Amino acid sequence: MLNPFPVTTQSRNNGFYEPVPYEDWQYPYDARNRYENPPYKGAPSRPLIGQIERVSEPAYLCLAEGMKIIKVQEWRKATRTDAALEYVMFVTDNDKYSLHAIGQRADLAAGVKAYWLSCSCLGPVIEREENVWRISDVIRGAFEVVIAVAGPMDAKQEGKLPVELLHQWGDRVWTLPELLLSPERDILIYTLNRSLNPTRQLEQCLNTSPDRINRRNCSRFWEDDSIVGQLMDHYEGSVILSPLELIATALACLGR
Repeated sequence: MLNPFPVTTQSRNNGFYEPVPYEDWQYPYDARNRYENPPYKGAPSRPLIGQIERVSEPAYLCLAEGMKIIKVQEWRKATRTDAALEYVMFVTDNDKYSLHAIGQRADLAAGVKAYWLSCSCLGPVIEREENVWRISDVIRGAFEVVIAVAGPMDAKQEGKLPVELLHQWGDRVWTLPELLLSPERDILIYTLNRSLNPTRQLEQCLNTSPDRINRRNCSRFWEDDSIVGQLMDHYEGSVILSPLELIATALACLGR
């Protein structure tokens, strides 16, 4: 229906939208708009406001005794224990058999009962995404962090710190958070010599004491070691970066 009376409005602000004054300097709840993320089959249901629940221990662990993978909450109910379950955090991409064998060896040396491996402790597919988001909490809660590297080595390199292999480890995506969030202990390094047959390389690895390196010295395994050192100072609380400096430094590391 047409309106017989003309409608006129007064132009304000030269036709532009009115400014919206606000003062809010807090961090956003989420890095991305959750309404724009397309859902997929098997996606866990989460609230649209706030963050996912923080955890003090992993959902799954490997027990050193018998190499058995357990769901921690069900294990607690079965054993009727509320005591903290200490574990070793493994960071590597080698085959499962070697890792479980090294895990048993590391647990025995550390005096703990369990270890965490990404290839075995992320749970079924329906829980995997949520457990991936909580890997940072898994690293923080670990008793110690153990690195397992593998590569061909000649006789001259045996018994020495595998610097070249550790540089390759530093090129992986997740290694920087693993270093920044690890407990303030020395990091143990187990080396598998790929020049030997699988049985012999594992036997040699288990019968040789692991290399022990101060976590502060691990920053040299990155090309931008000076920037990584700044992040380590911030996370250790010795030199606190401002919010802007932290974002700039983190982006510089991500853009390397």
